[in-house]
Amino acid sequence: MTTASLNTLSHRPMLALVLMLVSVLQPLSALAAETEKNKQSENSPSTPSEAPQAPTKKSVQRNPATTVLPETSVSSSRIRDDRINTTQSITKITAEDMERRQVSTVFDAVRNTPGVSIDGGPRLNGMSFNIRGFDSSDVAVSVDGVLKNYEKYRSRGTYIEPDLLKTIEIRRGPQISTNSGYVGGAVITTTKDAEDFLRPGQMMGGRVKFGYGNNNDEYLRSYLAYARPHERVDLIYNYTNRQSNNLTQGNGDELAYSNLNIESELFKVTLYPTDALRISTSLTKLKQGPTVQLFDTITGMQFATPYVLRAIDEETISQTWEFTPGSDWINLKAILGTGHTQQNEVTPFGWDGNRPFNPMLYCVGFTAYNRFTGLPGTATQSATTCTGDRLDDYNFRNTNFDLSNRAKIFHTTDLDIELLTGVQYSRQKTITKRSYDNPLSPRIDANATPSGIRTSTAFYIQPTMRIKQLSITPGYRKDYYFIEALNEIKDALDFTNRRHKIRAKEEIYNLALAYDVVPNNLTLFANYGQGFRPIANGYAFPIQAYLSNGDPVSASLCPDDHSSCDDAYKTQRTENTEAGISYVNSGLFGQPLQLTSKATFFHSHSSHVVLGISNYLPNYGTQIRNGWEFENNLNYKAFYAQASYSRIAGRTIVESSGRRIPIFSLPGNAVNITLGFNISSTFDFHVHYRRVSDKDIISGAMDGVSGNTGIQEGYELFNVGMRWSPNKHLNFRLVGENIKDTHYYLDGGFAGDRGLPGPGRNIKFYTELIY
Repeated sequence: MTTASLNTLSHRPMLALVLMLVSVLQPLSALAAETEKNKQSENSPSTPSEAPQAPTKKSVQRNPATTVLPETSVSSSRIRDDRINTTQSITKITAEDMERRQVSTVFDAVRNTPGVSIDGGPRLNGMSFNIRGFDSSDVAVSVDGVLKNYEKYRSRGTYIEPDLLKTIEIRRGPQISTNSGYVGGAVITTTKDAEDFLRPGQMMGGRVKFGYGNNNDEYLRSYLAYARPHERVDLIYNYTNRQSNNLTQGNGDELAYSNLNIESELFKVTLYPTDALRISTSLTKLKQGPTVQLFDTITGMQFATPYVLRAIDEETISQTWEFTPGSDWINLKAILGTGHTQQNEVTPFGWDGNRPFNPMLYCVGFTAYNRFTGLPGTATQSATTCTGDRLDDYNFRNTNFDLSNRAKIFHTTDLDIELLTGVQYSRQKTITKRSYDNPLSPRIDANATPSGIRTSTAFYIQPTMRIKQLSITPGYRKDYYFIEALNEIKDALDFTNRRHKIRAKEEIYNLALAYDVVPNNLTLFANYGQGFRPIANGYAFPIQAYLSNGDPVSASLCPDDHSSCDDAYKTQRTENTEAGISYVNSGLFGQPLQLTSKATFFHSHSSHVVLGISNYLPNYGTQIRNGWEFENNLNYKAFYAQASYSRIAGRTIVESSGRRIPIFSLPGNAVNITLGFNISSTFDFHVHYRRVSDKDIISGAMDGVSGNTGIQEGYELFNVGMRWSPNKHLNFRLVGENIKDTHYYLDGGFAGDRGLPGPGRNIKFYTELIY
């Protein structure tokens, strides 16, 4: 690594040093005194325990001066069953799963979930989630309830540090409580609390973690402090720094501009003012220093501007209120939060894409000089030729509010009635600006990502009736949304006497049925869900050109008599139907053998899908998807196994021509198998196998309608990992990724073309000091 990189690595916030001082010294002093008896009697800190409940009123009155977490027993069956929802297409990834694999990104953590794949990559800012062939614009991503989605031309990114996460919940397909406009599903992440680390009787603690990956010389340093100074107060702070050089592919070639320089932080405070009220406030931050990166982070295509200096700054603030007063009618949860992502991209003067050429002039700063006489040019020549660095600023801000209540209306031996109600509000604002260092430069060109606002307000209601072994859950949701153009896009519409707002409303219906053929063991289920996606800002309000005086010209379909634009564009509608069977047995064959298995068939029909644009007009089509998903978890004493399989096929029918083409965003069929052994409380080992089949890709025109079909080859990957804890204060982990050093390609990210090469073999070492 460079000297500058090493200097950055050694930089630490003062707060982290202060908080972690005790945490570093304590384990070092305790190592020599640790005995084998301690090893066997203490709980292993590497597996987070089940979160203790809020303190009871009785315990507070009995011991008001002491803060001691209650002794808790962890039900392993409960944790394992929670990973697979037996009647819905929902999978939960736990902190234990992420700790075992030591994933570097949140994308690595979900890669083994059936129906889920990763578009783009392997650069962090080029990866996005794909669920059942629906790309990132159709998948809601949230941190502690705050949406993190944004759309940027030729770049994507979801910046979540996996080391900070307690759970990742994957929802496949539209569901009644998923935020408006996301027909593919949702990725819901929840950050950790102090209670996830504290052992029974412990008031405070800390962890220092160091890691190294040999593929790209990735260095990880993580500092964690957590405490419960009072049994009604939970505090946690985490600082993580990742730095690396470029990735090496399986064929030995270096993947240019894939280096990392990322800092992330988590501040979280949880209060229990009363036994019935829990208030959690979290602040997550992520920062990437300016690094040279490809303009197109998704594919291998070269553009007029191939490289930029990109810096990223993210911040998410969330507050969650949970009120459970003990009444069957009230189980209230409210989430209010905001997320901000800022990207600054600089194309230095003289780089490709920002190299105005004049055979008569050259530039020194903002002044033009004659190449033959050496004399300064005119002011106009200097302003036109010497524009300076090009600056592209992207600001994405999400604000959302989510209020829900689950009430138990009626309960008898044979009949249960529950009611879920909710209100949601979300606002996504995108501000983009392009400028040049030279303030006198008259140069005019458009940023490919338009400025705009998308706002939605919704309410939903979902009753559940359980009649003996039968469960019936209908649902209704109504959304009101509007799309608004800002800045130069608004000016272009005003210039041509067009409205810059689109308003609409949508209604969707859901229905879920489940029947326990064998109570608590064998269940048949069927689900029907609807979803919608409004027209994107860039399609609704495109800019066609700029006039010589700087006025933009709009190519929008909005009427030029300033009448309503609400019906000018079609709204995508998606219907998803599922049927399946699940089996759960915690004592199979009379042994401590626990098995959870589920098989799901799904059919998805989407109409008015925008396939691309032609002459600034959307090309609409219909997409049909059919697929199978299998999930299995097995646990027997020290042995555990996880297996999944997903298979999906589909086609697109172009509305204008009736032509049938593949859905190029569909992933290849995938098999994932994990086998592990908890040999003792101090040592565990696991192996993982992943196989992905060939998939269709597009070659030729990139409008999603024309072009030829090609094949992207499938691949096989093998990963291994092990943990050794000589005592409760020390953990060592060794992880091997792609140990066969396979050369393969990831899924493409833009219009279904070939993806970028994946990383080759990577051996990662981790050391944890725990107090």
